[in-house]
Amino acid sequence: MSKIRARDRVTASFHFLNIKIPSEDGGDATYEGFDSYQIEEFKSRLLTLPTLDLSDEGVRNSLRTKKLVPIDELCQIDERTFFGKYRGAYWGHGYENTHAGYIPPESISLRPFYFLLYFSTDGKIYLGTQYLGQFGSYTALKNSLFRIFTGNYEISAHSFRSEAANLENVQPKEVRIVVSSSSKNANSDNIITSERLTVLKSLGRGSHTQSSIKTALVVNHKNPEKLREEVSKILRQDKIISFDDDDIVDCVIVAELNGRPFVLHFMEEGIRATKFEIKKIMYELDGHPGKSCVKDGMIEILEKNVLSKGENA
Repeated sequence: MSKIRARDRVTASFHFLNIKIPSEDGGDATYEGFDSYQIEEFKSRLLTLPTLDLSDEGVRNSLRTKKLVPIDELCQIDERTFFGKYRGAYWGHGYENTHAGYIPPESISLRPFYFLLYFSTDGKIYLGTQYLGQFGSYTALKNSLFRIFTGNYEISAHSFRSEAANLENVQPKEVRIVVSSSSKNANSDNIITSERLTVLKSLGRGSHTQSSIKTALVVNHKNPEKLREEVSKILRQDKIISFDDDDIVDCVIVAELNGRPFVLHFMEEGIRATKFEIKKIMYELDGHPGKSCVKDGMIEILEKNVLSKGENA
């Protein structure tokens, strides 16, 4: 493949997990790493996860609501490094398929992605998750990993961002807003229609909207909530859309940074995570990247771009 299309570009974001300790006097929370017992228990439970029963409707609803993902092909590279595959759920729209015929909206498609775990000496658990184009499911994977812990403590997730990205060079191209479609029946359990894409707005080069959103990005990129509010305000002022902030499920800016794709998901917890490109990729016949090259690429990024930034490895 001489030229990789943007939709086939393989990237990885990195995050770390630790324990959040709320302040007793209402001040800022503090954080600490997991102890050796908690780490070993997590590893043991991770390696013995049961296979999910995809015929169970409770499991299916957990997949739909990003509470759970199937995890398989897990291998232990060394004492501190694990690598495996998870499958992110996509659903909610009916469509025709040339092989399978009509696919109903409640049907769940499971896309495969790889992930990396690294257990540092200071008790942090680093998590790397792979994307293919704009597809990936960090939040669902993170929630699945949270469920493995058994202790009575609050787990916190943090996203790693490379400050090398100069947002002055960002050129916003599109804004996408997903809002909830609140059911008139408060007791309705119809989660199939709980979300809808309301805006897919292309931004003309040099337009007022593009300039305003670029300014909002530069000023508020470290504050996702404020950034979402500012973008919402811009869209309202330009009479693009009308909605309540509380109804926003996701807000995405598709942009270019120095000629390369740059995507920000405001609502997903991975918003502030840099997506590092994995360059040496071999694609399988099904269009997905090969396991070995993704593993090697993610380990290289972890060592050169994450652990090298002053963290205790």
